[in-house]
Formats: sequence, structure tokens, C-alpha cells
Amino acid sequence: MIVRRTADSQAPFIGEVDAAWKDGAIRLTLKPAEGGSFQTGAFDRIDGTVGTTALGPQVYSVLDVRGVYRAELRDAQGGLAGRLRVQISPYQAAPHIYDVDLPASVNGPLATAAVALLDAGVNNTEHRAFNVYLGDGKGR
Repeated sequence: MIVRRTADSQAPFIGEVDAAWKDGAIRLTLKPAEGGSFQTGAFDRIDGTVGTTALGPQVYSVLDVRGVYRAELRDAQGGLAGRLRVQISPYQAAPHIYDVDLPASVNGPLATAAVALLDAGVNNTEHRAFNVYLGDGKGR
């Protein structure tokens, strides 16, 4: 995702955010226009509930997706630069709640783009999971 100051394709470049599925988990790479890059690890489950250990497409049902996941953001040298967290549950103020602690060079529009890509990954994972509330289409 290319991030610009406005929707105009000629607007100043702010940076770029890429999402990739690696080892069954979503990971983000953020590249601010000022240089450098940052990458998340896997979004690991941190709530202690049963389900997948990392946020990814390997879930079976929508129940497996629910939980709290966190990924560390590391700079190009491997140093800790921040964290991203997502809480997924239909029983909270919003189905997906995001918290980020990011360096100044990736705050604002670049952080928004990162959350948007992560949200698309969460939605894709939920969409592919078996919805236990819909049954099997045979009235069961």
C-alpha cells in the first residue's frame, strides 16, 4: 500500500506498508519515506485462551479467531521499535480493537495504513473460518 499526503497520485509520498503471510501468520513491513524500514513478527496470541497461537489463515472456526494478539515492531537492525495489538471479539465496543505503539516516523497516515492492512487480514481470516452460528445449511 502506497501512502501519500492526499488521494492525488502526485501528492507527496509518505511511505509504504506491505502485508505478507509467512509461516501461517500475517506480518507487516512499514517503509517511511524518510528511509529505514520496520517489520512486525507474527501476531502471537497473548490472552492465554485456547485457539491458534498466531493470527493467520490456519483457524478452523470463528471462535478460534477471537482473542488478543500482539506483534513486536523491529527496525532494520532488529531493535525493538514498537508494538501492535489487536483484540478480536463480538462482545466489545467494536469487533476489532487496535492499539499501536510506533516510532514517530510511522505515526499518522502510515500507522493508519498498517492498521487497515492488518484489519483486512483479520477480516479475511474471519471470512474463511467456519461460522459456527450459521450451521451447516441443513438446519443443524
